[in-house]
Parts: sequence; C-alpha cells; structure tokens
Amino acid sequence: MKILLMPFESFSQRCPRVILVLMLLLGSWASTATADSVSFRQTVQPFFAEHCVRCHDEKLTEGELNLRSLSADFDDSMAAQRWVEILDRINLGEMPPEDEPRPTPEQLEVVTGWITDQLQQMRAAADSTGGRVVLRRLTRLEYANTVRDLLGVEFVQGKGPLDVLPPDGSIRGFDRNSRALLVDPSLLDAYLQVAETVAEKAIQFRPPLITSRTMRFEFRDTKGSAMEYLIDQRSAEIVDGRMVLMEGNARTFGKLRHPFSGSEIPATAEYRVRVQASAVPGADGDPVYMDVRQGPAESFAQFRVDASPDSPQVYEAITTRDELFQGEFQIGIVNGSKFHDYVGSRGEALKESKKAFDQGRLVDATRIKARLRAQGDYDTNNRGAFSPNAWKLDDLPKLYLDWIEVTGPLGSDYPPQSMRQVFSDGWDPETLDADGRWRVIRRLLPRAYRRKVSNTEIQQITDLIQSELDAGHDLQRAMRTGVVAILCSPSFLYLYEASETDNARLLQPMELASRLSYFLWSSKPDDELFALAVQGKLSDPKVLESEVNRMLGDDRIDGFLQGFARQWLKIDQFNQFPADEKIFPQFYETRFVGLESDVAEQPLAMIGELIRSDEPVTALLDSDWTMLNERLASFYDIDGVSGDRFQRVALTSSQSAERSTTMPSPEIIRGGLLGMAGVHRWGSDGSRTKPVERGKYILDVLFNDPPPPPPPNAGEVEPNLGGKKLTVRERLRLHREQTTCNNCHRRIDPYGLALENFNVIGQWRDRFDGEKPLNQWGDDRPEIDASGQLPSGESFDDFVQFKQALQKQRSRFVRGLTEKMLMYALARTLVANDRPTIDQIISEAGGDEMSFRSLIQGIAASKAFRAK
Repeated sequence: MKILLMPFESFSQRCPRVILVLMLLLGSWASTATADSVSFRQTVQPFFAEHCVRCHDEKLTEGELNLRSLSADFDDSMAAQRWVEILDRINLGEMPPEDEPRPTPEQLEVVTGWITDQLQQMRAAADSTGGRVVLRRLTRLEYANTVRDLLGVEFVQGKGPLDVLPPDGSIRGFDRNSRALLVDPSLLDAYLQVAETVAEKAIQFRPPLITSRTMRFEFRDTKGSAMEYLIDQRSAEIVDGRMVLMEGNARTFGKLRHPFSGSEIPATAEYRVRVQASAVPGADGDPVYMDVRQGPAESFAQFRVDASPDSPQVYEAITTRDELFQGEFQIGIVNGSKFHDYVGSRGEALKESKKAFDQGRLVDATRIKARLRAQGDYDTNNRGAFSPNAWKLDDLPKLYLDWIEVTGPLGSDYPPQSMRQVFSDGWDPETLDADGRWRVIRRLLPRAYRRKVSNTEIQQITDLIQSELDAGHDLQRAMRTGVVAILCSPSFLYLYEASETDNARLLQPMELASRLSYFLWSSKPDDELFALAVQGKLSDPKVLESEVNRMLGDDRIDGFLQGFARQWLKIDQFNQFPADEKIFPQFYETRFVGLESDVAEQPLAMIGELIRSDEPVTALLDSDWTMLNERLASFYDIDGVSGDRFQRVALTSSQSAERSTTMPSPEIIRGGLLGMAGVHRWGSDGSRTKPVERGKYILDVLFNDPPPPPPPNAGEVEPNLGGKKLTVRERLRLHREQTTCNNCHRRIDPYGLALENFNVIGQWRDRFDGEKPLNQWGDDRPEIDASGQLPSGESFDDFVQFKQALQKQRSRFVRGLTEKMLMYALARTLVANDRPTIDQIISEAGGDEMSFRSLIQGIAASKAFRAK
C-alpha cells in the first residue's frame, strides 16, 4: 500500500516525530510498509498492551477479538473491518472500559489518528489505478460537448444529453476517474435514447413543419369582456393607447397563437419574448418590477422597469418552453400588491368612496370598479377601519404596457448547422449515392472516434445505412441509423489509449490531442488540433505550448470551467440548503430574482478572468477586484455596476452604499473566493451558519487536505434552545467537550469561525442572526467574534487579518490546486510517484506567483500528462 499524497503539515500532525525522522533518513518516498509497521509497533501495540489485551488476547477474546494476532495489513478486508470496529469503540468511549487505566487524550489521538490514516490509505488504494491512466468512458458533460462539436447540434434546456443521461459518479470530487464511471444496462439504454434524439435533430433532409414565426399583441387591443375582467380582477385601464397595471397581470387572451398548431407553444424549443414597457414609481419611490410568465408556470423573466412613459423600452428574454404546457402569456407588476392598501379598505372607507363618486372624482372604469369592490367588501364582511389613502390611486406604482412579441421556435431555420457540418459536399437525397455516403462517413468517423479509422470500420457504418435503404426506409432514416450506430460505438463512448504492455509509453499524437482537448474543453479535438496530431507536430514543445494558448483563448474553455472549476469549488452544492425565507426574506426580494444563478456564476467568472488576464491564482485567496453583475453588486451593497453581464469590478470603498459603521469596506470583504456568497451558502443549512463545514471546505478545496470523517458519535452542533443566545463559537466549545474529536476541531474550526461575519446568505453581520426571524431576537444579539489561531500558530483578530494569514499559506494553496488539477487532467487519483511531477510543475509554473495559464501549460508539458 502506497503513502497517500498529503500536505506535510497534515502528515506531521498525525505521525510521531520519530517516524518523520526515520522517513527522512530512508527517503521521502519510502513505502508505507516500513513506516506503518514501525508506527504500529511503537504506538498502537504499546497502547493495546497497556489498555486492551487483558480482555482481547489469545486466551480471552471478548467480542471474538484477539489484538495480539490482529493483522495491521489493511489490504486484508477482514482485518480492515476489525480496525473500523476498534476505531468506533474508541471514539464512542467504549474502549478501554471504565475499570481499565484511562489513556491520556494524546494517546487516544495517536492511536485513532493511526487507524484513520490507514483506513484513508485503504480507500485511496481502492480508488487508485496505480498511477496509470486507464480506459474510461466520456462523462455526460463530455458526451454533450462532443456531440455539439461533432454534429453542430444544440439542445434546449431540459432536453439534451446533460438532462437525459444519469449523473456520473465521482472520486475525490471529480467525475473523470474510470473507477467512478461505471456502465450498466440502464446507461446503455440512455445512450441509445440520446443517440436517437441527436440523430433526429442532426439529420434533416426536409425543412421542419413548424417554422419560426413572430407574433405580436398590442395591449390597447384588449377589449370587451377581457378588459372588464382585468379592470375587475387586476386593476388595469387603457390610457393613451397603453394598458396601465396597478396590480396583478395583463394577459394575451389567446392572441399569441402560432398559426401551425393554434397554440401558444407549437413545439418544445427556445422562444424570444419581447415586451415594450415603461413605469411610474409609487409615492414611496420604489422601482417597478415586471414579471413575465406563460400559463400557470412560474415566471421565466423579471425586469426592473426604469423607462418612463415618454421613452418606453423593450425588455427581452429567451426562454425554453415545452409544448406540453400551454397557456396565455402574462405580464404583471410585481409590487402591485400595494393596490390593496388603497382600495381594499373596509368600514368607513365605503363612506369616503361614495362621497368621492358623488362629487365626480371617480370618473373612469377602474375607480368605479374599485368603489364597487369596496362596497362588496363592506357588505360581505363589514369589518376593518377607515383608510384615508383609499382613493389616492395616483400614488400607486404603475406599469405601462405597449405590446408583447413572441418569436419561435428559435433554431428552426433550414438547413440547420448540423447538415452543413455533416454533408459538406451537399445532401440532395436524389444524388447522394453510395460513394457520397462513403465520403460522408469517411470524414465523420475519424472525428467521432478521435483517431484514424480503417476502411472496414467505415464499411460497417455504410453497410448499415444500405441495409436500412434495402428495407424500404428513406435516406433520412437510414442516415440517422448510421449516426446512432456511431454514437453508441465504444470507440465514441470511450477514450481509448492502447497499451500493449504494462510499461509506460508516450502517447500517440491523436491520443495526446484527445487528452488535451478533454482536459481544456471537455470535448473532442477540433480540426486544427486534429491536423497537428495527424502531422505529428504535437510532440514539439513549442507547438504544444502554442496550441494550449490557442485553446485557452477559445470559447470552448467554458468546458474547463464547467468540468474542473465547477467540481473543484463544489459549486453545484452551493444551494444544497435553500435559505429559509422567513428568516432571510431579503434573499427572496423581487430585485434579487436570479441571484441563485449569479452566486454560482461568480467564482467561475473570476477563474475565467484569471485565465484571460494571466494573473496569479492566489487572487482567489484575496484580491482588490472581483466579478459582479448589477444584481449581485446590489446584494453585496456595491454601487456603480449595471447590467446582467458579469464584469471585472475594482473594489474601492467609494463603491459601497449605506452599511453599518463597523462593516469593513468592500475591497477588504469581497476580494477573493472567501468573500463570495456561494461559499457561505455552502457552509450553512438554510437557517444558521456551520463553521465546521466552512472550515472543511477551506481545508479540502483550497489546500487539498480534507479532514477525516467524524466519529459515529460526533453529532451536530446544536442550535440555541430554551431562549439561549449562544454564538456558534460558544456552542462549538461545548460540542468539543462532549466528543472525542477535539484534535480535528482544532484543525478545522479556526478556518470556519473566521467566516462568521458572513451569515447564511453571505451578507455581512456584526451580530448573530439566523435560526429565527430577526424580530424575534430582541436587541441583545451576541456580537460576532471571528478571531482565532491557525494550526500553523498564526493568530488573527478578524476576517481581514484572517485573509492576510491565508496569504502566508500561498505555497500550501498552490500545491493543493496543482494536485487537484493534475488529478483532473490525468483522470486518476495521485500516487507517491507523482510528487516529483508536482514539484516540477509548481517550479516551472512560477511557484507562488503561478497563474492558471502557467499551471495548465506546466501540466500539459509534463511527462505524466504526455505518457500512458
């Protein structure tokens, strides 16, 4: 069993100094057989002799456990299971029994630490491929991207390979390891289903029956019973040729139906929805928000409408609509519920409304309907009190609507890109003979299989196409059958690197091209990379470096962000616990609709910017800039950012809007990964922060040094009960006293407690919040204490000093990142023999000043990456 690759600091905390000295004398990469046996003899066996063997030896084997003969070989599954039982009994306090001499905490730490290390190494060995890159299938992200680039097909959200194929397994946080990419009959069925869908979309010899159309409805054309309905139910009126909303939704009343099907949505596809609108804020000055939806579903777009009635603006959204869910389009004013504050009053308000009507102040239909509603409310309920604002409708926020326009299905233009890509010489079914079909497959197959192909392989596909034609099917179906066969072939589904012997060898040019493209693009090589491989030029270090730079500048680098960065930072888990709406209602304010996706996008946008700008990766620890759009900037209380697009924003104190006097300026708070709300969301349970989880996140993600799993009786840090107002720090202190994992908490907690100024939704706080609505806390909320001392001995008083302390661990961060990215690039776990490779990559990439670009270049140039 090999030594697990782990940071020196972590290893030194777990092993006696004598073992470290012995290891240094024997060499850095001595096998663990010696180290483990020495540690076992010097620490574990003496512990057993003093506390355990009296009841567990060859004479008295209580629980059928003989510790004198128990093997320390964790490759033996029976022995490993015994060690798991021993670890659990010690952690639960059941061993040694109370009538035996009690071991010291230090002795317990050494023994449990040794067992835990051996179990971790055992699990690592089970995940390992022995340092070899072995045959693996495409992940579903790689499959989707490969199909897109091979055939030129795009899928609407919810209908593509990413949505149909089941999630992939993962090892060490990444889904590229062959041990995690299992294949079972259900997956084969899914591949067939997806391949048929892809082929149907890619091969179209005839224009689609449903073509894209633009349909428009002018809101001033709402008349008759429809207008009466809106006046009565939604407080709408037509003024100067525009519909004015004061609450609720306007509707299209069946006026936006596609002529082909007579329904709003003739086919599942993307549609472009445009609304020309303007607004007048209410007396309170709050902006007006417009909501757009279709049918009974939730809204698919919301806009802040700042345009005045004198200068209306067009607001546009592209949305995926499903033909199974029909319904009229509805456009609403989100904050129009204030209408009820004015017209929904009871009791004495009726007298005021009658007086206003008699004096001629209620002259239009809306106000008449409002009076009648008040009359009905009074007659039915006869309750409430007089509201002096009952008829001041001029003070209400109003949304002015001119027209709505729906265009779609988008992407139904003919011919589609796929036909031009597959049939580059033309696709007339009358003239595409056997020779023409052979040329199509001869061009397509090498790109699909990512290697040279034989005439026999081409013939197999063309024979299948011919058999379909012989059976009486048309050419469109026959060609689709051929595409399905290609997409279901092992040569397409697997990344194959031939290995005739167990000896390591350099990759063949096409193998290297595939490894590089799936590392950086999560997709197949493009024609330029393919050509360089065919010409044998990729073996030239300068050519390889130039090609990596080209690929980093291509839009397909998004495959790296979605493949590596998203998994490395655990972004898909940011919203694993939605914020409690009753405790944190501000997260669900109208102006923050879409914030969830912004929080997930921010770290990816920053890494993308770091790749483009070629700046040091340590900007993720701290920086004087970040990536923001208008919505996220507003959430962070930063002014001067406009638009939905993420942009680089210099963090200066002048950009901060109103905030508490004790809150540091944004350039100190929001710089780096730990200033992003997504990390704080990950380390929360929706109602309260969880410093232990946040600390584990930092150790795992930033340093590649995850702590061992907690013992079975560790339990949770309990929330406040019985009116107590203890901070998480105080409850953690009690938690540590009640469990046997104080050693781990000393390593984890300082990192997590340093982030306590950020609440569940990632906003700054000086005093404790969460667990219950703020108005239930009273005025004596505990103050946040974010001070601490890191295991390295570095102390800090607050979050600002904590980030400064992290900067002193840049080398640890750089090494952890290098290990993570190399593991991702090689699609395997790391072994001891990878240590020299990692050292070389870090050195050549610039050490602590390395950038993502230089790190990627270093990995691509390494022998480990270029060898089988």
